[in-house]
Amino acid sequence: MTHSYKNYTIRRLRISIFQHIKIQYFATSKMHPTLKLPIYILATLTIFKICQFFLTRCLIPVPSGHVGVITRFGEVRGNGLEPGLNVVVPVWDNVTIVDCRMTDRNDISAAVSTDFQNLNVTTALQYSLEPTLVVGMIKSIGSRKVLEDGLIRKALAETVKAVTTNFTSHELILNRPTVKQQII
Repeated sequence: MTHSYKNYTIRRLRISIFQHIKIQYFATSKMHPTLKLPIYILATLTIFKICQFFLTRCLIPVPSGHVGVITRFGEVRGNGLEPGLNVVVPVWDNVTIVDCRMTDRNDISAAVSTDFQNLNVTTALQYSLEPTLVVGMIKSIGSRKVLEDGLIRKALAETVKAVTTNFTSHELILNRPTVKQQII
């Protein structure tokens, strides 16, 4: 019985000494010299990462031939960002970069001539977006892909159908420049 009491007392003494060392260590707030370096490195890296996050979200580069459209919670704001380095509010603003350069579009449209011949007309269209109108396009239509697939493709197909019904299949081949001018 004395043996277990002795073990209990030794164990209690160890816990008491450990608690005293722990309290004294944190109360004096003096760090061990080997722990200072990793904490300084960790603090420096943390500050660097926070600065990097805000700088990459605040400074938005817009390439030449593009326009940046600012949206804040889904609402289009402002007149657009011009090419170069631009500053935005990092948490609330989102920037969509829209390409305004010349783009080629090739489509195959089904049409019918005056003599009821089925035609597959291949059209090639080159167009570019006016940078001052891009913000209005994003507000009313959406992205450039929606513009191409929704409006340009359908309008071009309808125009080809309307023009080819004015000619016979033979006239379409002979008067190709005239047909091209009417489609444009």
